[in-house]
Amino acid sequence: MRELCLSAQKCAEFEVTVSRGSFQNDIADSFDGLRGRKCVLVTTPTVWTLYGENAVRALKKSGTSPEVLVLELGEERKFMPSVLKVAQCAQRAGVDRHGILVALGGGVVGDIVSFAASMIRRGVGHARIATTLMAQIDAAVGIKGGVNFNQSKNYLGCFHPPEEVLVDPDLLKSLPLAAVRQGMAEIVKIAMIRDRRLFEMLEECGETLIGTRFAQPVAVADEVITRSIDGMLIELSSNPYENMTLERYVDLGHMISPALEAQSGYTLHHGEAVAIDLAYTSCIANDAGHLSDEDLLRVIGLLRRLDLPTNHAFLNEALVLRAFEDTEKHRGGALNLPVPTGIGTCDFIRSRAELSDATVTRTLMRLAETEDMLSEADLCVVI
Repeated sequence: MRELCLSAQKCAEFEVTVSRGSFQNDIADSFDGLRGRKCVLVTTPTVWTLYGENAVRALKKSGTSPEVLVLELGEERKFMPSVLKVAQCAQRAGVDRHGILVALGGGVVGDIVSFAASMIRRGVGHARIATTLMAQIDAAVGIKGGVNFNQSKNYLGCFHPPEEVLVDPDLLKSLPLAAVRQGMAEIVKIAMIRDRRLFEMLEECGETLIGTRFAQPVAVADEVITRSIDGMLIELSSNPYENMTLERYVDLGHMISPALEAQSGYTLHHGEAVAIDLAYTSCIANDAGHLSDEDLLRVIGLLRRLDLPTNHAFLNEALVLRAFEDTEKHRGGALNLPVPTGIGTCDFIRSRAELSDATVTRTLMRLAETEDMLSEADLCVVI
Protein backbone atom coordinates (compact mmCIF):
# COMPACT_ATOMS: atom_id res chain seq x y z
CA MET A 1 0.00 0.00 0.00
CA ARG A 2 1.20 3.49 -0.84
CA GLU A 3 0.07 6.61 0.97
CA LEU A 4 0.18 9.78 -1.10
CA CYS A 5 -0.17 13.29 0.22
CA LEU A 6 -1.11 16.68 -1.14
CA SER A 7 0.53 19.60 0.62
CA ALA A 8 -0.68 23.08 -0.25
CA GLN A 9 -0.96 26.51 1.31
CA LYS A 10 -3.53 29.25 0.86
CA CYS A 11 -2.42 32.82 0.36
CA ALA A 12 -4.28 36.00 1.24
CA GLU A 13 -2.75 39.13 -0.24
CA PHE A 14 -4.56 42.26 -1.37
CA GLU A 15 -4.18 46.02 -1.35
CA VAL A 16 -6.27 48.49 0.62
CA THR A 17 -6.12 51.97 -0.90
CA VAL A 18 -6.98 54.69 1.62
CA SER A 19 -7.28 58.02 -0.15
CA ARG A 20 -9.65 60.90 0.50
CA GLY A 21 -11.37 61.98 -2.71
CA SER A 22 -10.14 58.96 -4.66
CA PHE A 23 -13.64 57.79 -5.61
CA GLN A 24 -14.25 60.96 -7.59
CA ASN A 25 -10.72 61.38 -8.92
CA ASP A 26 -8.73 58.21 -9.45
CA ILE A 27 -10.88 55.16 -8.84
CA ALA A 28 -9.85 53.81 -12.23
CA ASP A 29 -6.21 53.76 -11.10
CA SER A 30 -7.15 51.61 -8.10
CA PHE A 31 -8.88 49.04 -10.31
CA ASP A 32 -6.39 48.82 -13.16
CA GLY A 33 -6.54 45.01 -13.26
CA LEU A 34 -10.06 44.84 -14.69
CA ARG A 35 -9.33 45.34 -18.38
CA GLY A 36 -11.15 42.83 -20.56
CA ARG A 37 -12.77 40.99 -17.65
CA LYS A 38 -16.47 40.24 -17.33
CA CYS A 39 -17.72 42.31 -14.43
CA VAL A 40 -20.82 42.63 -12.24
CA LEU A 41 -21.29 45.70 -10.04
CA VAL A 42 -23.50 44.97 -7.03
CA THR A 43 -24.97 47.77 -4.94
CA THR A 44 -28.11 48.98 -3.17
CA PRO A 45 -30.72 51.54 -4.31
CA THR A 46 -29.47 54.36 -2.07
CA VAL A 47 -25.81 53.85 -2.95
CA TRP A 48 -26.66 53.50 -6.64
CA THR A 49 -28.44 56.86 -6.58
CA LEU A 50 -25.47 58.52 -4.90
CA TYR A 51 -22.50 56.88 -6.57
CA GLY A 52 -23.62 54.38 -9.20
CA GLU A 53 -23.04 56.38 -12.37
CA ASN A 54 -19.58 57.47 -11.26
CA ALA A 55 -18.66 53.87 -10.42
CA VAL A 56 -19.81 52.62 -13.83
CA ARG A 57 -17.84 55.36 -15.62
CA ALA A 58 -14.73 54.50 -13.63
CA LEU A 59 -15.05 50.77 -14.27
CA LYS A 60 -15.47 51.43 -17.99
CA LYS A 61 -12.37 53.60 -17.87
CA SER A 62 -10.60 50.63 -16.25
CA GLY A 63 -11.43 48.53 -19.29
CA THR A 64 -14.59 46.67 -18.36
CA SER A 65 -18.29 47.26 -19.01
CA PRO A 66 -20.10 46.10 -15.87
CA GLU A 67 -23.48 44.48 -15.58
CA VAL A 68 -25.25 46.31 -12.75
CA LEU A 69 -27.28 44.58 -10.04
CA VAL A 70 -29.15 46.79 -7.56
CA LEU A 71 -30.45 44.85 -4.56
CA GLU A 72 -32.47 45.82 -1.51
CA LEU A 73 -30.13 44.62 1.22
CA GLY A 74 -29.69 44.83 4.95
CA GLU A 75 -29.06 42.42 7.79
CA GLU A 76 -32.67 41.24 7.49
CA ARG A 77 -31.99 40.26 3.84
CA LYS A 78 -28.54 38.79 4.39
CA PHE A 79 -29.61 35.28 3.43
CA MET A 80 -28.90 32.83 0.61
CA PRO A 81 -31.55 34.20 -1.81
CA SER A 82 -29.53 37.42 -2.07
CA VAL A 83 -26.38 35.45 -2.89
CA LEU A 84 -28.24 33.49 -5.56
CA LYS A 85 -29.45 36.72 -7.17
CA VAL A 86 -25.82 37.78 -7.55
CA ALA A 87 -24.96 34.38 -9.03
CA GLN A 88 -27.86 34.61 -11.49
CA CYS A 89 -26.72 38.06 -12.62
CA ALA A 90 -23.13 36.83 -13.02
CA GLN A 91 -24.36 33.93 -15.14
CA ARG A 92 -26.38 36.28 -17.37
CA ALA A 93 -23.34 38.51 -17.73
CA GLY A 94 -21.19 35.59 -18.83
CA VAL A 95 -18.77 35.82 -15.90
CA ASP A 96 -16.01 33.25 -16.46
CA ARG A 97 -13.11 32.12 -14.27
CA HIS A 98 -11.37 35.43 -14.97
CA GLY A 99 -14.46 37.49 -14.17
CA ILE A 100 -14.86 39.81 -11.21
CA LEU A 101 -17.64 41.05 -8.93
CA VAL A 102 -17.44 44.55 -7.48
CA ALA A 103 -19.24 45.39 -4.23
CA LEU A 104 -20.22 49.06 -3.94
CA GLY A 105 -21.69 49.68 -0.50
CA GLY A 106 -21.44 48.65 3.12
CA GLY A 107 -20.64 45.48 4.99
CA VAL A 108 -23.70 43.48 3.97
CA VAL A 109 -23.07 44.10 0.26
CA GLY A 110 -19.47 43.04 0.74
CA ASP A 111 -20.46 39.86 2.59
CA ILE A 112 -22.98 38.89 -0.09
CA VAL A 113 -20.62 39.59 -2.98
CA SER A 114 -17.66 37.84 -1.38
CA PHE A 115 -19.73 34.71 -0.69
CA ALA A 116 -21.14 34.69 -4.21
CA ALA A 117 -17.68 35.18 -5.72
CA SER A 118 -16.32 32.24 -3.71
CA MET A 119 -18.93 29.90 -5.21
CA ILE A 120 -19.26 31.09 -8.81
CA ARG A 121 -17.13 28.72 -10.89
CA ARG A 122 -15.52 27.67 -7.58
CA GLY A 123 -14.05 31.10 -7.14
CA VAL A 124 -13.89 34.31 -9.15
CA GLY A 125 -12.36 37.61 -8.19
CA HIS A 126 -14.07 40.38 -6.28
CA ALA A 127 -13.28 43.93 -5.22
CA ARG A 128 -14.82 46.26 -2.68
CA ILE A 129 -15.61 49.96 -2.71
CA ALA A 130 -16.59 50.63 0.90
CA THR A 131 -19.15 53.38 1.45
CA THR A 132 -19.81 53.02 5.19
CA LEU A 133 -17.50 53.49 8.16
CA MET A 134 -18.18 49.93 9.32
CA ALA A 135 -17.09 48.59 5.94
CA GLN A 136 -14.10 50.90 5.57
CA ILE A 137 -12.42 49.96 8.84
CA ASP A 138 -13.68 46.42 9.38
CA ALA A 139 -15.87 44.44 7.01
CA ALA A 140 -14.21 45.36 3.72
CA VAL A 141 -10.63 44.82 4.90
CA GLY A 142 -11.08 41.19 5.93
CA ILE A 143 -11.38 38.08 3.79
CA LYS A 144 -14.70 36.73 5.05
CA GLY A 145 -18.07 36.60 3.36
CA GLY A 146 -21.27 35.04 4.56
CA VAL A 147 -24.97 35.07 5.25
CA ASN A 148 -27.27 34.40 8.17
CA PHE A 149 -29.07 31.07 8.39
CA ASN A 150 -32.20 30.57 10.48
CA GLN A 151 -31.32 32.39 13.72
CA SER A 152 -27.55 32.03 13.35
CA LYS A 153 -25.56 35.05 12.19
CA ASN A 154 -23.03 34.29 9.43
CA TYR A 155 -23.61 30.55 9.83
CA LEU A 156 -22.90 30.03 6.11
CA GLY A 157 -19.81 31.68 4.71
CA CYS A 158 -16.37 31.62 3.20
CA PHE A 159 -12.84 32.92 3.33
CA HIS A 160 -12.30 34.64 -0.02
CA PRO A 161 -9.82 37.54 -0.17
CA PRO A 162 -10.72 40.54 -2.35
CA GLU A 163 -8.36 41.67 -5.09
CA GLU A 164 -8.69 45.34 -4.21
CA VAL A 165 -10.33 47.46 -1.52
CA LEU A 166 -10.94 51.19 -1.95
CA VAL A 167 -11.47 53.35 1.15
CA ASP A 168 -12.41 56.98 0.51
CA PRO A 169 -13.37 58.85 3.71
CA ASP A 170 -15.25 61.43 1.63
CA LEU A 171 -17.91 58.78 0.92
CA LEU A 172 -18.91 58.97 4.59
CA LYS A 173 -20.40 62.44 4.04
CA SER A 174 -23.61 60.90 2.73
CA LEU A 175 -24.12 58.55 5.69
CA PRO A 176 -26.80 58.99 8.34
CA LEU A 177 -25.17 59.90 11.64
CA ALA A 178 -26.47 56.66 13.14
CA ALA A 179 -24.45 54.66 10.60
CA VAL A 180 -21.29 56.62 11.42
CA ARG A 181 -21.89 55.97 15.10
CA GLN A 182 -22.29 52.23 14.51
CA GLY A 183 -18.97 52.06 12.69
CA MET A 184 -17.34 53.78 15.64
CA ALA A 185 -18.00 50.70 17.76
CA GLU A 186 -15.55 48.67 15.68
CA ILE A 187 -12.96 51.45 15.96
CA VAL A 188 -13.35 51.35 19.75
CA LYS A 189 -12.79 47.59 19.56
CA ILE A 190 -9.50 47.95 17.68
CA ALA A 191 -8.38 50.67 20.10
CA MET A 192 -9.20 48.46 23.08
CA ILE A 193 -7.22 45.46 21.87
CA ARG A 194 -4.05 47.13 20.55
CA ASP A 195 -3.96 50.94 20.22
CA ARG A 196 -4.07 53.11 23.33
CA ARG A 197 -3.39 56.28 21.30
CA LEU A 198 -6.36 55.53 19.05
CA PHE A 199 -8.55 55.20 22.14
CA GLU A 200 -7.30 58.57 23.38
CA MET A 201 -8.04 60.14 19.99
CA LEU A 202 -11.62 58.88 20.24
CA GLU A 203 -11.91 60.34 23.73
CA GLU A 204 -10.62 63.68 22.43
CA CYS A 205 -12.37 63.93 19.05
CA GLY A 206 -14.84 61.07 18.69
CA GLU A 207 -17.98 63.15 19.03
CA THR A 208 -16.71 65.70 16.49
CA LEU A 209 -15.76 62.96 14.04
CA ILE A 210 -19.27 61.54 14.22
CA GLY A 211 -20.94 64.95 13.95
CA THR A 212 -18.94 65.90 10.85
CA ARG A 213 -19.06 62.39 9.34
CA PHE A 214 -15.27 62.20 9.48
CA ALA A 215 -14.85 65.45 7.56
CA GLN A 216 -13.28 67.39 10.46
CA PRO A 217 -10.66 67.58 11.73
CA VAL A 218 -9.33 66.06 8.51
CA ALA A 219 -5.92 65.00 9.80
CA VAL A 220 -7.42 63.28 12.84
CA ALA A 221 -10.19 61.65 10.82
CA ASP A 222 -7.75 60.20 8.30
CA GLU A 223 -5.41 58.99 11.04
CA VAL A 224 -8.23 57.30 12.95
CA ILE A 225 -9.35 55.45 9.83
CA THR A 226 -5.80 54.49 8.84
CA ARG A 227 -4.87 53.31 12.35
CA SER A 228 -8.05 51.26 12.54
CA ILE A 229 -7.43 49.55 9.21
CA ASP A 230 -3.76 48.99 9.99
CA GLY A 231 -4.65 47.46 13.35
CA MET A 232 -7.17 45.13 11.77
CA LEU A 233 -4.76 44.01 9.04
CA ILE A 234 -1.99 43.35 11.56
CA GLU A 235 -4.32 41.26 13.70
CA LEU A 236 -5.52 39.26 10.69
CA SER A 237 -2.17 38.83 8.94
CA SER A 238 -0.85 35.91 10.99
CA ASN A 239 -4.08 33.93 10.88
CA PRO A 240 -6.28 35.10 7.98
CA TYR A 241 -8.08 31.78 7.50
CA GLU A 242 -8.41 31.07 11.23
CA ASN A 243 -6.67 27.73 10.73
CA MET A 244 -3.65 28.51 12.90
CA THR A 245 -5.60 29.30 16.05
CA LEU A 246 -9.14 30.11 17.13
CA GLU A 247 -7.83 32.71 19.58
CA ARG A 248 -8.41 36.10 17.93
CA TYR A 249 -8.29 39.44 19.68
CA VAL A 250 -10.49 40.92 16.94
CA ASP A 251 -13.33 38.74 18.25
CA LEU A 252 -13.65 41.18 21.16
CA GLY A 253 -17.20 42.51 21.05
CA HIS A 254 -18.45 39.50 19.09
CA MET A 255 -19.45 37.03 21.78
CA ILE A 256 -22.95 38.17 22.74
CA SER A 257 -23.48 40.60 19.85
CA PRO A 258 -24.63 37.92 17.33
CA ALA A 259 -27.20 36.64 19.82
CA LEU A 260 -28.44 40.17 20.51
CA GLU A 261 -28.85 40.90 16.81
CA ALA A 262 -30.71 37.66 16.16
CA GLN A 263 -32.92 38.08 19.23
CA SER A 264 -33.94 41.54 18.01
CA GLY A 265 -34.85 40.22 14.57
CA TYR A 266 -31.90 42.27 13.28
CA THR A 267 -33.53 45.55 14.24
CA LEU A 268 -30.50 46.06 16.50
CA HIS A 269 -27.66 47.10 14.22
CA HIS A 270 -24.32 45.31 14.30
CA GLY A 271 -22.37 48.28 15.64
CA GLU A 272 -24.89 48.80 18.42
CA ALA A 273 -24.68 45.14 19.40
CA VAL A 274 -20.87 45.29 19.36
CA ALA A 275 -20.92 48.33 21.65
CA ILE A 276 -23.14 46.52 24.16
CA ASP A 277 -20.85 43.49 23.94
CA LEU A 278 -17.77 45.65 24.56
CA ALA A 279 -19.38 47.14 27.65
CA TYR A 280 -20.48 43.79 29.07
CA THR A 281 -17.22 41.98 28.26
CA SER A 282 -15.36 44.79 30.00
CA CYS A 283 -17.44 44.06 33.09
CA ILE A 284 -16.44 40.38 32.84
CA ALA A 285 -12.80 41.46 32.58
CA ASN A 286 -13.19 43.72 35.59
CA ASP A 287 -14.86 40.97 37.63
CA ALA A 288 -12.03 38.55 36.77
CA GLY A 289 -9.39 41.06 37.85
CA HIS A 290 -8.09 41.75 34.35
CA LEU A 291 -9.41 45.31 33.95
CA SER A 292 -9.18 48.08 36.54
CA ASP A 293 -12.21 50.01 37.77
CA GLU A 294 -10.75 53.15 36.19
CA ASP A 295 -10.37 51.57 32.76
CA LEU A 296 -13.85 50.03 32.97
CA LEU A 297 -15.27 53.50 33.50
CA ARG A 298 -13.23 54.84 30.57
CA VAL A 299 -14.51 52.14 28.20
CA ILE A 300 -18.18 52.47 29.07
CA GLY A 301 -17.86 56.24 29.36
CA LEU A 302 -16.43 56.51 25.85
CA LEU A 303 -19.15 54.33 24.35
CA ARG A 304 -21.80 56.49 25.97
CA ARG A 305 -20.18 59.76 24.86
CA LEU A 306 -20.24 58.40 21.31
CA ASP A 307 -23.99 57.87 21.82
CA LEU A 308 -23.64 54.11 21.55
CA PRO A 309 -25.78 51.76 23.66
CA THR A 310 -24.18 49.89 26.52
CA ASN A 311 -27.15 47.78 27.60
CA HIS A 312 -30.30 46.28 26.16
CA ALA A 313 -33.55 44.75 27.38
CA PHE A 314 -32.55 41.46 25.73
CA LEU A 315 -29.24 41.28 27.61
CA ASN A 316 -29.94 38.79 30.38
CA GLU A 317 -28.53 35.60 31.91
CA ALA A 318 -30.26 33.28 29.42
CA LEU A 319 -28.94 35.15 26.37
CA VAL A 320 -25.38 35.30 27.74
CA LEU A 321 -25.32 31.58 28.58
CA ARG A 322 -26.68 30.75 25.13
CA ALA A 323 -24.00 32.97 23.59
CA PHE A 324 -21.33 31.09 25.55
CA GLU A 325 -22.58 27.81 24.07
CA ASP A 326 -22.70 29.16 20.52
CA THR A 327 -19.23 30.66 20.90
CA GLU A 328 -17.78 27.33 22.04
CA LYS A 329 -19.28 25.61 19.00
CA HIS A 330 -17.78 28.25 16.71
CA ARG A 331 -14.36 28.13 18.39
CA GLY A 332 -13.76 24.40 18.49
CA GLY A 333 -15.07 23.72 21.99
CA ALA A 334 -13.11 26.51 23.71
CA LEU A 335 -14.58 29.82 24.79
CA ASN A 336 -11.52 31.89 23.79
CA LEU A 337 -13.23 35.04 25.00
CA PRO A 338 -11.06 38.13 24.40
CA VAL A 339 -11.11 40.42 27.42
CA PRO A 340 -9.42 43.81 27.80
CA THR A 341 -6.61 43.96 30.35
CA GLY A 342 -6.12 47.69 29.96
CA ILE A 343 -6.61 50.35 27.32
CA GLY A 344 -4.86 48.89 24.28
CA THR A 345 -4.11 45.42 25.68
CA CYS A 346 -6.05 42.18 25.66
CA ASP A 347 -5.97 38.56 26.85
CA PHE A 348 -8.30 35.56 26.78
CA ILE A 349 -10.62 33.72 29.10
CA ARG A 350 -10.20 30.37 27.43
CA SER A 351 -12.53 28.10 29.35
CA ARG A 352 -16.22 28.27 30.15
CA ALA A 353 -15.28 26.87 33.57
CA GLU A 354 -13.84 30.28 34.44
CA LEU A 355 -17.28 31.90 34.09
CA SER A 356 -19.94 30.49 36.38
CA ASP A 357 -23.63 31.29 36.15
CA ALA A 358 -23.14 33.41 39.26
CA THR A 359 -20.45 35.37 37.41
CA VAL A 360 -22.91 36.14 34.63
CA THR A 361 -25.49 37.44 37.10
CA ARG A 362 -22.88 39.47 38.97
CA THR A 363 -21.41 41.07 35.84
CA LEU A 364 -24.81 42.04 34.49
CA MET A 365 -25.43 43.82 37.77
CA ARG A 366 -21.99 45.40 37.51
CA LEU A 367 -22.85 46.81 34.09
CA ALA A 368 -26.03 48.41 35.42
CA GLU A 369 -24.17 49.82 38.43
CA THR A 370 -21.43 51.28 36.23
CA GLU A 371 -23.98 53.01 34.03
CA ASP A 372 -25.57 54.54 37.12
CA MET A 373 -22.17 55.76 38.29
CA LEU A 374 -21.36 57.45 35.00
CA SER A 375 -24.35 59.70 34.51
CA GLU A 376 -27.94 60.43 35.31
CA ALA A 377 -30.64 58.12 33.98
CA ASP A 378 -31.63 60.40 31.09
CA LEU A 379 -28.09 60.19 29.69
CA CYS A 380 -28.09 56.40 29.66
CA VAL A 381 -28.25 55.05 26.11
CA VAL A 382 -30.38 51.93 26.32
CA ILE A 383 -32.23 50.72 23.23
